[in-house]
Amino acid sequence: GDTCCDDYLFSSNTTLYNNTEVAAVSSLVGIRQVPSDGSCLFHAIGARLLHDKWLHQSTECNQHPSMTSIIEYSSKLRQQAVNALQDNPQRQFTMIQGKEEEESITASSLVQLAAEEYGLSSDEYLKSMRDDSVWGGGPEIMALASELQRQVVVLEPYEKMDDGACFLKVRARFGESIFDNGSNAVYILCANQQFPEKCDRGRDDCNHFLAVFPFHSL
Repeated sequence: GDTCCDDYLFSSNTTLYNNTEVAAVSSLVGIRQVPSDGSCLFHAIGARLLHDKWLHQSTECNQHPSMTSIIEYSSKLRQQAVNALQDNPQRQFTMIQGKEEEESITASSLVQLAAEEYGLSSDEYLKSMRDDSVWGGGPEIMALASELQRQVVVLEPYEKMDDGACFLKVRARFGESIFDNGSNAVYILCANQQFPEKCDRGRDDCNHFLAVFPFHSL
């Protein structure tokens, strides 16, 4: 079939698989590694979305889609995100950082801010973002949260214990609060590519996204 435990499945640190805690949901989670090929954001979100689809179709909760199917799906998610940013410049996107109130921004302003960081025009930014090798970030997460009508919650490492367990904390929530109904949120982890062997707290070391699964769905 199309489910398998391939080279990119769960972290090689098996104790992490069973002992990682997310303070936001106070529950154990599983972490799935994805390729660091520029599309890790879309792979991480796609892995969770495809797994959710599998859960609705099968009682075998430990079955996960193959990395091949995730990579194929993530390319579609990327295009969906760029389309959402491009098609309606006045469309409003929302995020929440920490315990702050919701912040909304139009698609055109969001793209312009992101483009300026790279010394690009808005059109150049959107064109480059269609390339599967270009790293996606905040604007694309906000766009997908709106498209999916599900909050996307970005986690980051908080503390690693002596027994290898790693505590995570919420870095930001993307999407309107009305999308948040608990288990429906899509969690992703922003960490170093060497996670969990390297579980740093510094945001400068967060250069890779990984998929996160609630323990009950594993």
